[in-house]
Amino acid sequence: MTNTKSFFMTAVLLAMTITATSVSIMTASTDVPFAFAESESRLVTITDNATNLECEEQDICLTESGIIIGKGQTVTWQNNDYVTHSIKSGSHQNGSDRFFSSPRIMSGDSFSQIFSHEGLYNYYCPSHPWINGAILVQ
Repeated sequence: MTNTKSFFMTAVLLAMTITATSVSIMTASTDVPFAFAESESRLVTITDNATNLECEEQDICLTESGIIIGKGQTVTWQNNDYVTHSIKSGSHQNGSDRFFSSPRIMSGDSFSQIFSHEGLYNYYCPSHPWINGAILVQ
């Protein structure tokens, strides 16, 4: 039987349900599945379909659009697309919150960020607003 915990984050006004292997975050317009990280680093791949707007509908722009990690862990974004991308913390609607910002990530290159503080970190690609995700640091 799966042990389920529910909690509310007032800062972001979302409801989350955590199970042993995944988390779903439900907002007014998004349902982002979260996966737990078991290693010191986590890889998020920008897929070769990411420049296609339809990737958002199928949730295939990124290999994982939401992850849960512990304090001190690293997330690496690998660009497997044929165009340049960048990753900024924040949202396309509200802009960068300036927690982190990658340089342009060329095809085949990557960018890594260490997360030292607990919290929910949204991120997006400024050039492709449909490429976005979230990292929950516990």
